[in-house]
Amino acid sequence: MYLDFFHLKQHPFTLTPNPRFLFLTERHREALAHLFYGVSQDGGFVQLTGEVGTGKTTLCRCLVENAPENVDVALVLNPRQTPSELVSTLCEELGVPVPEGTCSLKALIDRLNRHLLENHARGRRTVAILDEAQDLYPETLEQVRLLTNLETESRKLLQIFLVGQPELREILKRPELRQLAQRITARYHLGPMTPGDTAGYVRHRLEVAGREDPLLTPGALRSVHRLSGGIPRLVNIVCERALLGAYGLRKDRVDRRLIRRAHREVMGLHAHGPPTRRILFWGMGAAALAALLLIWYQDPSSLLGDLIQRPTAPGGDAAAPVVSKRDVPRPSAPPARTEKRSVSTASSPDPVGPPTVEREQTSQESVPPGNFATHLERGTSGMDLETAFSILMKSWKRSLPGPRGGDPCLRIAAAGLRCLRGKGSWMRLRHIDRPVVLEFRTGPKRRYAALLGLRGPQATLGFGDVHLTISTESMDPFWLGDFILVWNAPSLSSRLLKKGMKGPDILWLRKQLDLGEGTRMEDSSHPASPVFDEALEQRVRRFQREHALLVDGMVGEKTLFELMRVTGELQGPRLSDTTRARVGKSGPRPSDHEDHRMEG
Repeated sequence: MYLDFFHLKQHPFTLTPNPRFLFLTERHREALAHLFYGVSQDGGFVQLTGEVGTGKTTLCRCLVENAPENVDVALVLNPRQTPSELVSTLCEELGVPVPEGTCSLKALIDRLNRHLLENHARGRRTVAILDEAQDLYPETLEQVRLLTNLETESRKLLQIFLVGQPELREILKRPELRQLAQRITARYHLGPMTPGDTAGYVRHRLEVAGREDPLLTPGALRSVHRLSGGIPRLVNIVCERALLGAYGLRKDRVDRRLIRRAHREVMGLHAHGPPTRRILFWGMGAAALAALLLIWYQDPSSLLGDLIQRPTAPGGDAAAPVVSKRDVPRPSAPPARTEKRSVSTASSPDPVGPPTVEREQTSQESVPPGNFATHLERGTSGMDLETAFSILMKSWKRSLPGPRGGDPCLRIAAAGLRCLRGKGSWMRLRHIDRPVVLEFRTGPKRRYAALLGLRGPQATLGFGDVHLTISTESMDPFWLGDFILVWNAPSLSSRLLKKGMKGPDILWLRKQLDLGEGTRMEDSSHPASPVFDEALEQRVRRFQREHALLVDGMVGEKTLFELMRVTGELQGPRLSDTTRARVGKSGPRPSDHEDHRMEG
């Protein structure tokens, strides 16, 4: 209807998934990289959650379309099935031949197992993606767990991805599902888009649809994000309705007022609220007031009566409220005196014991020695970003440069290092094998710690002068996967290498790929080309698939880091080498203190 008016070739905000409109924000890239990493692992479960409309299904389809060549993927969009129906659906998606009339669960599982064994013999992996997994029947969810028991002596035959809404996380916390929850090797929660992501998302869809000039004003873009909450599906619905409104008014641009009007219409709202809602509101208020007056009338001396203003006394001052004897508080013990004291995270008879943590608290309070949650809630000293970076830099045998208070990621550039922000799992950190700064969340508060060692289920964290050895499981409720990595990035003229570029950076890239692949593809008779051509893009894509990265053919920071890790050119400490690291204020001195072992 409005395509010609706005100079569009197709509708930009349709809800039907279209690969041409795919727009990956940084969070979507992290989630997709998480899925690709899960594909490369042997067995177990991968969990991806997110609010309705955040793009989970789109990511699943993207994974199916870009899966490595040796991976077979079964995508189940409707998991509301019985165990037999689900196994039958998996067989159908994977192309497993099932004789007509076969309905026995055992017969279906036998055929599926035979197919998985044949795939394994051919060097292929099999992945099953269950979308809307929060709707799985309990008995079907149990059958899903049992499917991961299909295995050989050395590896699992089936990798299962559970994709669903936030309720899925609560479902998997049930005691009867603890066996399944223990098999989840990677988790990721996809949040809404940021204001910048929302603006980029809208512009991208309009450009793909053929619009070259801006169609939404800056104020309209801000309103789109505020009213949609950064949910892509709601962004599409509101923008589509706004375009219709602008077309009806013959406006060539969409402003803030049109966005607000479109939002009210699609959400079924009115400018001043529905009349029935206003009547209900005033009716409830009147009923509450009548109830309060009735209570006061029956017992004027009650506490409620004290809250109602008495007639003013002569002189203009309000008369003193009437207080009955039963309302007079009895004398009580004086409040405890607040004092500053040192709270030790562990007790030790050794005179050179563990360091103490200075914090303000009452004399009745103490921090239980084995409670990691208490440290986060109380804000143990040394849990700010500045201190965490200082500890991390000491593991590099360097100090954090620059004045205190500035962005640590900008300050470490003076030391020739660079930050790389990521989101992953403990498995991912073991794979990276580098000390990182972890971000913990407890309500609205954010705490930081340097991860200095990771060995099995135990991690070594640095909080100021205190070092804690704690199980990763006890940190899971507070760590959502956010980390900051410090690394020695190469000196390149651009931070993003892509097709069409040329120069010394491309020659360096070809050399690194040769080292990573273990082959020499160019010789002296055929000098390496300094152009990022189609062939080089395919090599980059192959490397990204093999290392569970986002497959886009471009060399950004994550691909660059993995390339240097594979070629052995990364410098600096490793998690596997510092599982009992000790870094004090004056530098690494093992005799300064002992590690505190905590089980939260």
